[in-house]
Amino acid sequence: MTLHKSKGLEFKIVLHLDMEEWSFPHRIPGVNRSDINYPSLEEDTNLHYVGITRAEEYCILVQTNMRRNANGGYAPSSPSYFLNLPQLTGLYQ
Repeated sequence: MTLHKSKGLEFKIVLHLDMEEWSFPHRIPGVNRSDINYPSLEEDTNLHYVGITRAEEYCILVQTNMRRNANGGYAPSSPSYFLNLPQLTGLYQ
């Protein structure tokens, strides 16, 4: 089920996939590799909130070690912007 369709529903366990940088929130390249551009950060933040608040007992946030890049190759992944928020320090493993 998508995050959009889950609004208003509740589940015992929620799996929130794609918690990698570039995937969620959606990030686009800038002029330099170090430029960070999230074109829809507000919408993605709202969707993330909807997703994590659907869980009644457990919310499992999944980040992979490798991700497929735009060129079709595989590269190491970095944690999502959402997993690096200072308010979450110590709340997950």
